[in-house]
Amino acid sequence: MSDDGIMPTRIFSSSAKRTKVTAKICSERAGYQGRIRFEEDLYETCGDSYVAFLTGLNNKHDSVMIVGHNPELSDAITFFTGDQINMSPCALVCIEFAVEEWGSVRDSNGILRWVQIPTN
Repeated sequence: MSDDGIMPTRIFSSSAKRTKVTAKICSERAGYQGRIRFEEDLYETCGDSYVAFLTGLNNKHDSVMIVGHNPELSDAITFFTGDQINMSPCALVCIEFAVEEWGSVRDSNGILRWVQIPTN
């Protein structure tokens, strides 16, 4: 992310122990200085919950990172972009939305910019 000049204004993570650790590692490697917000709504949920979470975000956040679980994240990526990506552990996906507010995010109006799959 940092190589592409991407810095989220907020990181949201599932409240599960493993995702908390992943979110902290990602934030440190990216040089993120903000607070990570751990969300119960992103743990033991469904893909629709990720959609509802994203569309309900505060518009003060220009760019966010969500650390969560599969298969729900893969389902949400397909919903937002129309692309079918099977997220492996620790994979990163960048989706761009050409909208003025998070509430305007809809089915297939996101553009999949890149996918990074860990090699080890």
